Amino acid sequence: MKNQQRISSTGIEQSKTVPFESVLFLLWASVLLVRLWPKKIAKSFENIDDLQKATSKKLVNIDEIGEKIAQSILAYFANPSNRELVANAKIGRTAALSHRRRFKRIYG
Repeated sequence: MKNQQRISSTGIEQSKTVPFESVLFLLWASVLLVRLWPKKIAKSFENIDDLQKATSKKLVNIDEIGEKIAQSILAYFANPSNRELVANAKIGRTAALSHRRRFKRIYG
């Protein structure tokens, strides 16, 4: 159990250094093997919550994002398993940030 906690903690720490565009790429790597569009999408949305709320029209208005990619993104977020994955990733990131703030407060 301790080993799992250590691995989990290490994973959370490492996740804090991953850029949003890379997270997007990993989420859809199995669907589209293109690296340019996650960067453009990441620049168009503040965070993944805003992306989850995006409409097809808003997505298609992003340079180099066509109807096929827009529909792929919408289909991804329509899947409950994917929404759960994103929610769990956000929880882990929030917990990691909370631990980081607490550490800074204690140890400066």
